Amino acid sequence: MDLADDMVSDDALRHLATMSSGYVRDYLRLLNEAGKACRARRGDRITMADAEEAVRQVRHGFQGALNEADLRLLGRVLKTERLPAGERADELFFENHIACFRNHDLWFRPHEVLVEYVHKALGDEEA
Repeated sequence: MDLADDMVSDDALRHLATMSSGYVRDYLRLLNEAGKACRARRGDRITMADAEEAVRQVRHGFQGALNEADLRLLGRVLKTERLPAGERADELFFENHIACFRNHDLWFRPHEVLVEYVHKALGDEEA
């Protein structure tokens, strides 16, 4: 398939890749949502504003499954970079609410679309 080189701005593409937390499925979902935002404004190129709208849409989907205890758990993951023991932590990890990265050792982080939300919901003292 031939795609034009300039269908997505470089900054939007980098932002979508970062916000996917390295999950190809989430990257494609973000790119699809950015395309929808671009079409809605009748644009011919995905911009940073479209990418930000895509992140907002995907974040809302992730947020819908979370309660206050989940937010505190995600805040702990954000602070410690570790996966807490427990069934709910395992579930959030399995559902990709928590990402795992190899950087010498394993380290964990809430899915990137959720990080700002976790910070805002809990405040800096907890996250």
